[in-house]
Amino acid sequence: MNLEDTEHSDPPEWLRVAANQLGNKKRDVARALNLPNATIEDIEQDCRGNAQECSYKLLEAWYKNCSIDDKLNAFRRALCKCDLKDLANRLSPRQRMPSGSIKPISNITPNVKDYKDTQDLKRCMEHMEQTKFVALTGLSGSGKTEIAKAYWNRKKDLYDVGWLIPSESDQELRNSLLLFQERLKSFTVDPNQDLPDMLSQVNSEIKRDANRKFLLIFDDVTDSTQYVIQQGFPPSENISVIITTQTSHPYAIKESIQPINGFTEDEVLQFLEELQDRREMKIKLWEEMSHLPSALACAKFDINKLKRDIDHYLKGIKHKQVYRMMERRDRGILGNSYKKTPIEAHVQNVRTMLDELKADGLPKLCMVFKAMAFFDSKAIPVFILEDILRLVDPDADMPVESMIDELLNKMINRSYVTIFLEDGDMKHRLVDTHDLVQLATRFEVQETSDHLKSLEILMRVLLCYFAKDTRYMSYFKINTLLMPHVEMVLEHVHKLDLSFEMKIMEIAMFDILGYSHTQSGSREVAEQKLQTGVDLVYKSLNMEEADVDRDISIKLRRRSTGMQSEMRVDDNQVTDPDEFAHEKALFMYEKLETVCDRVSNKFVANTVLNADDVAQMKQKISKDKKFPKLLSQDRIDRKIYDELVQLGCCVPEEKIKSIYLPELYASVFYTYGRMYFYNKDKYQRNTMNTNMLISAIRLSSALCKVIEEKTGVVVFHSILTKRNALFYLLSENKNEMGKEKSSEEMLRNLYQGQREYENLSKLTDNNDWYQHGILKVTKNDRHHKCVCTEKVVFISTRILKMEKDPTKREEVIKKGLGKIKILQDEVDLQEQGSGPGRTLHRGSDFYVVSAEFYEAAGEKYMQEAHDNYKKATGRFKATNCSQWKKYGKACEGQMRTAKALNMKDVLKKAKEEGDTYNLKAPADAPYKQNISTLTAELEAQMKSLSIDSSELDME
Repeated sequence: MNLEDTEHSDPPEWLRVAANQLGNKKRDVARALNLPNATIEDIEQDCRGNAQECSYKLLEAWYKNCSIDDKLNAFRRALCKCDLKDLANRLSPRQRMPSGSIKPISNITPNVKDYKDTQDLKRCMEHMEQTKFVALTGLSGSGKTEIAKAYWNRKKDLYDVGWLIPSESDQELRNSLLLFQERLKSFTVDPNQDLPDMLSQVNSEIKRDANRKFLLIFDDVTDSTQYVIQQGFPPSENISVIITTQTSHPYAIKESIQPINGFTEDEVLQFLEELQDRREMKIKLWEEMSHLPSALACAKFDINKLKRDIDHYLKGIKHKQVYRMMERRDRGILGNSYKKTPIEAHVQNVRTMLDELKADGLPKLCMVFKAMAFFDSKAIPVFILEDILRLVDPDADMPVESMIDELLNKMINRSYVTIFLEDGDMKHRLVDTHDLVQLATRFEVQETSDHLKSLEILMRVLLCYFAKDTRYMSYFKINTLLMPHVEMVLEHVHKLDLSFEMKIMEIAMFDILGYSHTQSGSREVAEQKLQTGVDLVYKSLNMEEADVDRDISIKLRRRSTGMQSEMRVDDNQVTDPDEFAHEKALFMYEKLETVCDRVSNKFVANTVLNADDVAQMKQKISKDKKFPKLLSQDRIDRKIYDELVQLGCCVPEEKIKSIYLPELYASVFYTYGRMYFYNKDKYQRNTMNTNMLISAIRLSSALCKVIEEKTGVVVFHSILTKRNALFYLLSENKNEMGKEKSSEEMLRNLYQGQREYENLSKLTDNNDWYQHGILKVTKNDRHHKCVCTEKVVFISTRILKMEKDPTKREEVIKKGLGKIKILQDEVDLQEQGSGPGRTLHRGSDFYVVSAEFYEAAGEKYMQEAHDNYKKATGRFKATNCSQWKKYGKACEGQMRTAKALNMKDVLKKAKEEGDTYNLKAPADAPYKQNISTLTAELEAQMKSLSIDSSELDME
């Protein structure tokens, strides 16, 4: 690559080449390039877990904001300052960079062990060369996905990104796109939009990334997803697309459709060459297996393993009942024209696999193998498989990692799986398998107790990692990775007769799944999941919500009037909502006390701590105490849990028995109730929905209060229900009935909200707060104080926009200025990494809130407002502008306050920021129209200032 040829691209290719070679020097280089510390911190936070992409984003942020003409030599000088002279010399404009120096970003695994090139691959490559698009159609097991992967493995040098996107359902496609976005980190998708719009947005975003070439494989596309993919994701100059589907007539032009019919006669004879049997018998096997490579691979393996001829093998696998039972449950996987013999071949191969594990003295691995049948077929994390084995065989003689490797090797030899190393890291291995293998395995376990047992173990392990607080974890992407597997598990347990323990895990999974969809923006999907979780809560208690509510209402009315139980009460009498919630919480707590012992002890051991858990605990314990050594993946067992109890970092197990279920149910009601704040316009149109959601939050808060009253333990959701929900209502324009508040009521609520958040901020001075027995918030928690303080500033801004009394305004301004100073100091501490505080509360958001306060405070503070908007704009712009709404809001504020200040240099800089936003932002980006209007107004204002200046000079 000649760097002189790429110097004029924006950004140039040498930037990515260099980023790939910075290693652990990336931060030093960024500082040598005078990149602000805040920008470095933001990008490192966004790209955590992806060092190469982080390096590139740092260099890209510098490049886009650098005003020097000779950027390459400026960059080379920075490299020399950081002892990277060799790299600086290799970046000489007259030298060519070595080919293949940049490793593509990809999740596409290698081909299975028994894969053979076919004429179908050759035709696929010809299609792609001509049109950059092909739709591979054929039965499950015909080799469609393997051909798509083979194309990538041969042509990946042509691409910068190769990504396989499972697309069997709308939800799977949404999850896959989110994982793709999470990995690239170069744009943000709005997942709450319709699927066609979501696809079009992703297509537009990567089309804009013209310096990179993409291959996207939409795998297992069905009738429900096919049309939207082909309409929303057409190929382009830098995007190539492969679709794999069983659909007979995909929505594509005829020339782009390539039927995949499996092996030809010549290809199968070559594939079965090692079998010692007659040619006509190999042809018979080929025909019986419907020409399908996956079934033929199973047959070949078993014939060799069992040392039987083809005729004997075919007679031995005939089980008509097997096919009939499968066909009822899995028509979607098999398709309408699937013959039974290929399925029987897979079932037989699974049986020989299980027999081999037992014969090799590895019977415990059978349970892990069976559990794999209930995952999604793509990206199964190996660390989850290892933890399943730890539960199944806690006293294993061999290392767990070695035993799982043994299992995976056996599966690789059967062409069951391929393994992908995320970022080339052996600790982050992901396994892809095939639906047919999972289908055959599920048939083997469906008539045994292992069916429910393997599902129960899988659910327990998933819940160790799939957690609600991962928005604050350094490994937030784990939730995105696990979501498809949790969805699949819930689909499998949906119609089963579950034990009480499994019902509780099902509730927890729906709660976390709904929360995860909420955080990622999929609000409609989140509401469905959370409503299911609430329904399951009442079902687990064998009670109807309406019956419980009626009985409690009657009880409270009789208590308030002193009426006897046999007397009729007035149905129109209003019940205090907080009193009602507390009575209902007491009722639920007492009902749960009878079953708590059945579940708590199963969920304490093998809990996984996140980095923030560990930091909180280490902050709490005194320096003379030793923090216990954690197990792999930061797991804790019962022994470590007991040590943490002694250190005051965990709740004693006896108390956990009384806490676990009420706290879980509080979590379910809280997450469900918070849906109100994500879509207020929708819910406020229906008073019944509004009351239902806010009542759920009140019930959650009341359950937390009852837990504290009964056990003395303060649980985490007692903060959340107030800080992130009930106190929000005080700053809402409408009341709980959906009616606009009067000005007097609004002001009264705002002043109350100010006081409530100040008091809540002080609560952590005395209390520790726990979640499922684990310390979550310790005394003087910085993040909590930051959130509460920022909310005080926000409410103060609202007050200033309404308050007319000059004396009261001055008091509010004084308080707000003090809170901004406190918040500024806290954010500085966090972003500099000083002390034990977390870097969670991003400064860019703080600057916007502060700017809005200064702006509302009046003309006297307009310069401070402008400075804060300007800082926020710079931060959002430096993080690759992926947060268009926040970036647009800050940019608009900078332009608006510049207009008010009316200084030529300020106006010019603000207009430049507006031009930059309009140039970079998508057509439908928020604030774009407003910024375009302001750009014209600022230009006119600058001209006016120039005219005034020239007239003054003449005078």
